Amino acid sequence: MGLAADIAEVSAARILAQHPGASLLELVGHVSAELNRDGPRPNSRKPKPAARREQPISQLAEIVATGKAAGKTAHAALREAGIVAPPLLGIAR
Repeated sequence: MGLAADIAEVSAARILAQHPGASLLELVGHVSAELNRDGPRPNSRKPKPAARREQPISQLAEIVATGKAAGKTAHAALREAGIVAPPLLGIAR
């Protein structure tokens, strides 16, 4: 159970005195309950997640956001900025 021998002996003696006719399995259960009653181990806490840093908005996202504010689709805003080429009509069939 991860206990030092001296602590285990004291705990076992106390549990045996409280429950003299208990089976080995019951004694282990009583010891486990006693250990859990004291609260969680200090190292059993989960680390807190790191605070998220805000990422800078990329140029593409900025162009799309500006276009959306103007009521345009993302494709139309990127086309006006010269990033996306207009479709080749009549060639791709």
